[in-house]
Amino acid sequence: DDVVTRIKNVHMIEMGQYRMKPWYFSPYPIELTTEPVIYLCEFCLKFVRSRKCLERHRSKCTLFHPPGNEIYRKDSISFFEIDGRKNKVGGEIPSLN
Repeated sequence: DDVVTRIKNVHMIEMGQYRMKPWYFSPYPIELTTEPVIYLCEFCLKFVRSRKCLERHRSKCTLFHPPGNEIYRKDSISFFEIDGRKNKVGGEIPSLN
């Protein structure tokens, strides 16, 4: 239903050293939307419910940059274009609204 997608459902996302408050609905699993923070691996974009789970994942993650093509870089900031058909992240690419 369109009404559901108009409601902001995630309080905070942490990705690397940054914490962000989403502006819009984000299609994460419903069990994660009740967590105060959703943690994302800044390299493969896998999302988990706790910092401990993220640390465990990072010890195993072999990527050093997000999947896809780098389309912009200025100083230490890069933007990547991700094609969901080519680059799968746990079966889906999360929206970082």
